[in-house]
Amino acid sequence: MSDMPEFVMNIYHTGAVIGLPCFGHAAYLENRNFLDKLTGREYQNIERPVPDPDHDTWVLDDQQYDAYLAFRKSRRERDQTKL
Repeated sequence: MSDMPEFVMNIYHTGAVIGLPCFGHAAYLENRNFLDKLTGREYQNIERPVPDPDHDTWVLDDQQYDAYLAFRKSRRERDQTKL
């Protein structure tokens, strides 16, 4: 993974900001899309930079946080089976 760029997804949950890494553009975009849908963010006709320092922080409640962790786990397991 060292040859892939590392991006940090900043999650605000129960008073703490947690920086969760993801590696590579595809993983970053998949995580960002999941979090945007999970939180109801909509961007129309806007080219967002990669990474997007103005919008790469998401405020999650307990249910959303659990859903995001489950998403990350399934993505990690999927990526490991590709090896």
